[in-house]
Amino acid sequence: MVVGKEGTFPHTINKRIAEILAYLNSGAAGFLANADSLIINAASIGPVVGSTGIFTRLTTTNVTNVSGDLQYNRQLEPAFHCRFKLSSQTSSRLFIGLTTKTGGTMVASGLPTGDYAGLYMDAGDTTWKFVHSNGGSGTRVDEGTSTDSSIHDFYMWLKKSGGANSVIFQLDNGDRVEVTSNIPSTSALMRPTCEAKAIGVTRSLDIAKVTIIQEV
Repeated sequence: MVVGKEGTFPHTINKRIAEILAYLNSGAAGFLANADSLIINAASIGPVVGSTGIFTRLTTTNVTNVSGDLQYNRQLEPAFHCRFKLSSQTSSRLFIGLTTKTGGTMVASGLPTGDYAGLYMDAGDTTWKFVHSNGGSGTRVDEGTSTDSSIHDFYMWLKKSGGANSVIFQLDNGDRVEVTSNIPSTSALMRPTCEAKAIGVTRSLDIAKVTIIQEV
């Protein structure tokens, strides 16, 4: 695992990372691609793509999720951004990222087996976690920032070239974290998803500016 401060990221692709993150945060791209559809709780509601991304509030007393129809793999080197807000971090579970699992599975009962990478919070967690897996059990990396109900920006870049078979994570303006083991295979087809589970309570998950761009 490699950790670097903003502006001192210890990697030869530092400049490209900075460009990608700036582009993602500009909102220049829409949700995935013009041919994509949005899926809310397993029901596709058709194309909803706009140049400013999307906004939706998901409220639940159990499991809720929003995901894209299109699938991506690490071979495509996708870069992902999501702006989100969870109404409360207590009695809640959250996953935002790319996964081979069907909608809601990532938060149903803790981390499943499968290929995935993203941001995660389990019930009882007091800090955000970056999670990643190559078909088996997930690895958790403590991001270090306390969980809360503020608006957050989550960034992720899946790499396969230039000597960098890795996944790079960043939450807000925090440290960039690069992991090189137990990462999704280059062939695993993953959908972008934002999922939350409320455990015995009512919770809402606000999602905005979900964006994916790819290098190839």
